[in-house]
Amino acid sequence: KLGFLVIGRVYLWSFVAAMILLVLFVSFFKYTRWGLAMQATADDEMAAVSLGISARFVYAAAWSIAFMAAGVGGTLLGNINGLNISVGYLSLLVLPAVVLGGLNSVPGAIVGGIVIGILQNLSGTYLDRYFPGGVREVAPFLFMTIFLLFKPFGLWGWERIERV
Repeated sequence: KLGFLVIGRVYLWSFVAAMILLVLFVSFFKYTRWGLAMQATADDEMAAVSLGISARFVYAAAWSIAFMAAGVGGTLLGNINGLNISVGYLSLLVLPAVVLGGLNSVPGAIVGGIVIGILQNLSGTYLDRYFPGGVREVAPFLFMTIFLLFKPFGLWGWERIERV
């Protein structure tokens, strides 16, 4: 219980686990040798290989980390919602959140996720009476499409300029 707000134990532990994983991932990619090698390979594979980084190892490690993160995320989500067919839709909501924040910005993705969550709840509350039939589910993707017209790299994304 937090003032007038009541938070269930499962929600609290899921939030704590997600924050711990977020700090671990940011620290890993920012301060460890493997994390920097992964960033270098993602940015310019040929240059990373010429510096002695094994691209095969980096790809294998990236897939391993992705599978581990998906497993932990699925476990946390399964504890909160249970498992049903609509859980697959939640993974699609990652796309508008990451695109809104910028593809190469972790803080941007977090802010994008919060904005998409608020947008989805507001559109479900206020627009469903005027446009019945699932405005809540479509609103994040419609917003992403319109947003990309004006800001194609997201809020914190940066345009990559290649010099020859």
